[in-house]
Amino acid sequence: MYYKTRRNVLALRPDTWVEDESWQKYLMVGNGDSYGVKGYLYQHWKRWSLQLSYAYSRSREWFGELPEKGKVPSLYDVPHQLGGALSYQLTTRSSFSVGGMLRSGKVRFLNEDYEPLSVDDFREKREPLNYRVDVGYSYRKSFGEKLLLLRLGVYNVVGNPSEEDILSFYSVHWRGNCLPYGSICFKF
Repeated sequence: MYYKTRRNVLALRPDTWVEDESWQKYLMVGNGDSYGVKGYLYQHWKRWSLQLSYAYSRSREWFGELPEKGKVPSLYDVPHQLGGALSYQLTTRSSFSVGGMLRSGKVRFLNEDYEPLSVDDFREKREPLNYRVDVGYSYRKSFGEKLLLLRLGVYNVVGNPSEEDILSFYSVHWRGNCLPYGSICFKF
């Protein structure tokens, strides 16, 4: 559980197009706070393991120039985040996992035409709910004090990752924004 306060938060004014270097006419100053609670569960059986996590968190801001708006969500306010993974140990060296996440959409600051939102819509609209299901296989073998670890899988077998995630993390695009991954690690 946590609570944080923030002072001198900067934000672009609603309905603003930045046209020159005079930042003071485009920015407004306010305050903010954040609070939340997180929970985790880890359960292990003979060949199965389960991991779950949930976070409820809020991040709000308020600005003297927009008193009628009161406390509005910050751009990174994501109230609900749920994650989970279920793994099955195939052999003493290998396992198969299915995992996923579900989270509230972030606050939008642009409309569908990529134009700034009006004062009426300032911090009122959100992106859609994001979810993702991933699958993976891992193999580990030790050679005395040395260790070999292989991982293969696919992110987003089913889901709708945010546009930000797609642009930031995806260098290979498959149908439905699936992303294959693989890694080889050797500890010596």
